[in-house]
Amino acid sequence: MKLGTQQKTRNDVMQYCIDGQFAVKTIELPSALTADLKAGDCIDPATGALLTGTATDVAVVET
Repeated sequence: MKLGTQQKTRNDVMQYCIDGQFAVKTIELPSALTADLKAGDCIDPATGALLTGTATDVAVVET
C-alpha cells in the first residue's frame, strides 16, 4: 500500500490545539478603554490598559 504525501509550503498553516494556551477568548473589561488599540497590542485583561512591566497577566488584541 502506498501512502500519499503532500508537499508543504510557506502558505500552509500549522495549528496548535493541544490545550487552550493560544485559544481565542472574548473578555469583558470592567471599564471603557483609555487608548486606541490595534491588532497585536498587549493589554492587561483585568483593566484593559496597555501592558506595563509590572503586569502578571496578558491578553493580545485581535482584529
